[in-house]
Formats: sequence, structure tokens, C-alpha cells
Amino acid sequence: MAEFPSIIESMFVDGPALNENGIYNIRFYIRGKPWLVTIDDYMLVNTFNDPDTLVFTQPDPVSGAIWSALIEKAWAKVAGNYEIANGGYLENALRSLAGVPVLTYWGEDIINDSDAQKMW
Repeated sequence: MAEFPSIIESMFVDGPALNENGIYNIRFYIRGKPWLVTIDDYMLVNTFNDPDTLVFTQPDPVSGAIWSALIEKAWAKVAGNYEIANGGYLENALRSLAGVPVLTYWGEDIINDSDAQKMW
């Protein structure tokens, strides 16, 4: 995703600017189909220790950008809540964000020890 920031930018259907109404439409791909998820910009904060600190994903420390926290909130809405959204496989995240097929290859499935010895 770092190589192709336009993928993340395209998730924000209404553009990359802060919305003065605090409403964002974020696109995911679920089962290969685009889903629009509408969220507001109210975030869970740590009221016990520091009311200015978000509980989960933090804003960028340099720019203050909150796009990652907004995507996380939208994904929690898709999953049902933050707890259910916790964890998972990287390939599922890439598929949901970019809408492209993802293949996973495990090293032990590609080559086993005896094959490796023959190669060397």
C-alpha cells in the first residue's frame, strides 16, 4: 500500500479532504463487490488516562492525518465491532482494501527440505 497510495486515497469516496460535517464514505471490497460504509468522525478515546488519545489507531504524529483511524472504524463497522475486527490475515485486508485477487504461498508448500538439498 505504501507503493500505491492512490489505493488508499480511492477508498475515500468523497475525496481526501477533511469533511466539515464529519461524515465519511469509505469503500471496501467484500466478496469482490464494492461496499460503501458511512461513518462519522467520533472516535473512541482513552478517557481514563488521556482524553486526547485514541484507544486504537493513532493519528500520524507529524501531519495529524486520521485516515488510518477512519479506515479502522469503518472496518470495525463492517465486522460488527472493534473486537471482532481485531486480527486476521494480511491477504484478507489487502483484498478488502484494493479489491484485487490475492494469492498466498507458504514456504513449506513451495519447497521442502529434500528439494532444497537437491538444488544445492
